[in-house]
Amino acid sequence: MIKAIFFDWFNTLAHYYPPREELESQALKELGFNVSPKSISYGLYLGDKPLYEENARLPIRFEKPGRTTKLYAGFHRIILKETGINATEDRFFKLMSRMFQLNAGMKFVLFDDV
Repeated sequence: MIKAIFFDWFNTLAHYYPPREELESQALKELGFNVSPKSISYGLYLGDKPLYEENARLPIRFEKPGRTTKLYAGFHRIILKETGINATEDRFFKLMSRMFQLNAGMKFVLFDDV
C-alpha cells in the first residue's frame, strides 16, 4: 500500500522563468557591472543554502518584513562576493530593489518532459 509520494519540484519538474541568473545579470548590468549569467550560478547556489535552511525552520513568507529583508540582503551579498563585486551600500540596495521588481515577473515553468 502506497502511503506517500514525494516529488522533487525545483529543477526536476519545474524551473524558474526567466532564469534567476539572467535576472541577476540584468540587474547588475543596469548598475554598471558586466557579469554573465553563468558566472552568477555558483553564488546563487551558495546564497540559496541559508535561505533554504531558514525556510525549513519557519517559512520565509511568515517572517517579519525586516527579517525577510535581512535574509535577502545576505543572499545578495553572497552572490556579489562570489562574482567578485565589491558594491557600495547604495548600489547594493539598488540591486536589491531592482531584483524585487524583476522577481515579481518570474514564475515556475514545467520542463517539457513533465
